[in-house]
Amino acid sequence: MLSTLQSGGPGMERPRLMDRLWSPGMGGDRLLFIARPDEAMREVFDASTREQGIQASTGLAMFPLVNWHQTLSDRFIDTPDTRDLLRRAGDGIQLRGFTLALDRLRISPNERQSANVELCCSQDVDGLKQLIVALKAAIAGQDLLTTRSGHRPHVTLSYRHHTDVKRQQSHPIRTIAWAIDSFELVVGSGDPYRYQTLARWALAPSKPPTLQSSLF
Repeated sequence: MLSTLQSGGPGMERPRLMDRLWSPGMGGDRLLFIARPDEAMREVFDASTREQGIQASTGLAMFPLVNWHQTLSDRFIDTPDTRDLLRRAGDGIQLRGFTLALDRLRISPNERQSANVELCCSQDVDGLKQLIVALKAAIAGQDLLTTRSGHRPHVTLSYRHHTDVKRQQSHPIRTIAWAIDSFELVVGSGDPYRYQTLARWALAPSKPPTLQSSLF
């Protein structure tokens, strides 16, 4: 198992960070943190993407609705001790919920000779950034190696969309507002591929919108 040694200051050494990172070539099960819509929100996603013709254009290449999610962390090799370390990392998160205003459809060619189809946000989402940064720090606090990669606000609908698109395209759509009030530690596995929830944490209620006081 690979590891990385980090210095904690002059004459001091921090514990080695354990490299449990999963990569596609490894195969097998993987652990990660995600936010996932509940049944009611999946119905909203389903209705809106049908009404806007997104499902018809993506066709059978679209992922099952139960797999739609927002990624929040790196992926890790599934072992019992890594599960325990990631659970501890999740236990330390105390943040407010937030909303993803998914208002764009993005189609991007990929290395599979097909295209990724994503619902995206045209604006940054501070609450999402805070959660991702906090999870990364909490994971490193359990002596697990992490990468520098970030995670954009988006929900991937397909990696296998067959199209002749040669470059990324982005189109406005009617906004799908997803209020995220929890996050999960899941294991991704199986054929068909699914996410099994190992632990779930509630986020505090999001801040109410700032109202401008009346001048009269």
